[in-house]
Amino acid sequence: MPFSSIQNLNERAVFDKVRELSTRFPELVGDEELLADASCVALNALPAHYVRHAVDQSFHNSDTQREKDDKAVSDAVESALRLVRTRRVAPDR
Repeated sequence: MPFSSIQNLNERAVFDKVRELSTRFPELVGDEELLADASCVALNALPAHYVRHAVDQSFHNSDTQREKDDKAVSDAVESALRLVRTRRVAPDR
């Protein structure tokens, strides 16, 4: 069974969005550990949606659903970046 073909549809979208939005947070740029943490936080905030082939999903979602999903990813990443930035600036004591 080809388990390697299974993926969480949100992963690539979150990784791409973290790269895009992290430029708004100069203190995080270049800090791969914190950006990975932000990716995890964002992914945990989104529902898991597993597919075997991401291209298959594009045939099943309407444009409205894709826009809704994109907004959810953007919101989750923005929130995660803010959280990680806050924790970096004021780490736990």
